[in-house]
Amino acid sequence: MDSMKNIALFLSVFGLSLAGGVSASQADYFVWQDTATSVNLSYPDTWRQGNNKEPDDVITLLAPNDDGGTPQCRLRSREDKRFEFYPIEFATAVQRTAYSKEFWDDYLASYDRVMIHDFKETTGLGQGFGSSVVASYKTTYPVAGQQRSSLLAVGLYNGTAYILDCSADSIIFNDWYADFGSILKSLGTKKVTHELVQGDNSDMSLSTSGAIGFKDKTERYRFNQ
Repeated sequence: MDSMKNIALFLSVFGLSLAGGVSASQADYFVWQDTATSVNLSYPDTWRQGNNKEPDDVITLLAPNDDGGTPQCRLRSREDKRFEFYPIEFATAVQRTAYSKEFWDDYLASYDRVMIHDFKETTGLGQGFGSSVVASYKTTYPVAGQQRSSLLAVGLYNGTAYILDCSADSIIFNDWYADFGSILKSLGTKKVTHELVQGDNSDMSLSTSGAIGFKDKTERYRFNQ
């Protein structure tokens, strides 16, 4: 992934309502695209790109003025061609097999004290089908011994699994949740199948307030702010 050439375009976006009730006319955004895969996303211009940590990291984004809570988002990509011979109408069944709750159990296995607060099945990331979770855990990175919370989503599309992992210190997670949600919703991939074959990912649609809604069964976090 380090050899990939990336491009970023600086845009002023007008006329849309973004997560957290912020008008797009009040903010500027970078639109980033990976030239090798055409995967793209947008993020506030107050954020910046950081160094990738793992070989499968495509881009790492760091929030400004984090006050030690280190809010960040990292997009990862993993080749998964196990299901390419299935027609698109089986995408949901593939998701339930390969990218259900067990996938997140494995993904978070390197952390301690993992708690999954919400899990959404048959949602996805970008144009890919997958799932999403909100979880908290104790970690050694980016801050040793920190209790962090994450908004995570995975989408399998055209033989590649894209994973977006947005996290912050659990104390300030709610403060950054709207930014995380807007970055998640902006992600797109190169179109190779028609979206009407299977339908849309309604569980990941924005609420009327402009945020992605999750219900925390533990009542620890306040989502959909």
